[in-house]
Amino acid sequence: MDYVTNIRRKIGHDPLLLVGVAVIHLGEPDTLLLVRKNNGDWGLPGGLMELGETPEQTAQRELYEELSVHASGLQLVTVLSGPDFMFALPNEDQVCMVTILYETCGLEGELQPDREEITAYAYHHLQELAAVVPARTHKLIQAWQSRMRLSS
Repeated sequence: MDYVTNIRRKIGHDPLLLVGVAVIHLGEPDTLLLVRKNNGDWGLPGGLMELGETPEQTAQRELYEELSVHASGLQLVTVLSGPDFMFALPNEDQVCMVTILYETCGLEGELQPDREEITAYAYHHLQELAAVVPARTHKLIQAWQSRMRLSS
């Protein structure tokens, strides 16, 4: 039994603080790598940390599990949490996410969705993202874009 399942058995649907990572990969000019989750939503590659992992290890593991690739270098962008990252899952479990956002300049390997968690991947134009991704994912992307404007 995994950690979250074990905790959920003890606390039921009460709020649970979870730490996860998301990875930004910029493709051809002005496109961003998105993955289609098994629920049909488009989002950034990433997922929850496991006990004993560093955030960087989580990012690498999730990229490999979801897409069969490794990041060639990870750059910390920001850490996001707060009211915008508190929500209830379809099963009524309440979650408060702390998301560590990374950017990678390159991916090693051939992109192949795992077909379990991820059904597809695509590079979407930056101008289309607000219409494609859920609001929480869009907030992560906006945080990355803000950092990009500050660093240029």
